Amino acid sequence: MTRAQLFIYASCTSAILFLAVPTFAADPNDKPAVPEFAADDQKFYTEQVKPLLVKHCYNCHSHAGGEANGELVVDSRGSVLKGGDRGPAIVPGQPDASHLVQFVLPGADPHMPRESRQLPDPEIAILRDWVARVTALDQAKSERMPLARLEFPKLAPHLAEAEISANPAQSVHTLTLDRNLQKSLETLASQQAALLGDTLSAAILVADHQTGEILAQVGSSDYLNAQRAGAVDMATAIRSPGSTLKPFIYGLAFEAGLAHPETLIEDRPVRFGTYAPKNFDEDYHGTISIREALSQSTNIPAVRVLARVGPGRLTGRFRRAGVNAQFPQKSEPTLAMALGGTGLTLRDLTQLYAALARGGPCNRAVNTPA
Repeated sequence: MTRAQLFIYASCTSAILFLAVPTFAADPNDKPAVPEFAADDQKFYTEQVKPLLVKHCYNCHSHAGGEANGELVVDSRGSVLKGGDRGPAIVPGQPDASHLVQFVLPGADPHMPRESRQLPDPEIAILRDWVARVTALDQAKSERMPLARLEFPKLAPHLAEAEISANPAQSVHTLTLDRNLQKSLETLASQQAALLGDTLSAAILVADHQTGEILAQVGSSDYLNAQRAGAVDMATAIRSPGSTLKPFIYGLAFEAGLAHPETLIEDRPVRFGTYAPKNFDEDYHGTISIREALSQSTNIPAVRVLARVGPGRLTGRFRRAGVNAQFPQKSEPTLAMALGGTGLTLRDLTQLYAALARGGPCNRAVNTPA
């Protein structure tokens, strides 16, 4: 197939289109050699455009490929102004040039008569439709095409899924995520989880502590890995915070004047009613400072300080910061909070630690720009 060439001559009010109509050559199997035009376009040309050109081009003849040859110049009102000569029939800049659409077929008969006729509106519509189809093909062929299949991006799948679920009618969702940071942390989570076992997952959340904007949120080590429960968003799942609340316990003690970083505290066996906390290593360090207790993450000193501060006061301060610590139904906060005896999300913890970085004031963690 020889594809059409399209030339556009601009004028003060519109453009003149000179269109070389294509020839659909056949290979030995009667299939298009270069199927640039879709089947419906080829059918449209064969059944509607070609008969129309043959009808209005006097003395048109066929070449070896069986296609009609000739030239047809039609103005915007449907008047046939010319038929026969190859090349442009109207010189750009002439007064009537802006009204013309010219259809040029190769091998036109130079002796084709010239006379003026009026085309009916349906025929004008067919010709303009054909111009639009070939123009669209030219534009499509000028676009760059990938040479290989690329993996569809799926960064932050948990957050993206949650956003779409929350706002299904919204066509565009703008997030605060940093694309490069998100990509690198997803890779990090995947690599580290692989080192820890086949059924473990991981979550990472990074926020700007000044604005509260979330810059990266990794919900699992592999969203599509069922063995790791990858579809579960661990960034928003309620889980035990472990020892991560110890800085807040000591901070409340400092605020209340009950202690300071160099206050000495006993790391020895102790019992609070039926609750007897132990250190992770099941060892004791004797008399140490609160600074040492926090840096070594010893359990007993943290529980001792929380007993003085009060677990209710700790949860109340969390609520003021926009974080609701979760407990079993109808249960009250207990000293076990110091060692993770409550439920928080990673997002909650990020919001609390961002407040520490700001010196106290808390901004809510957000994933959409203000």
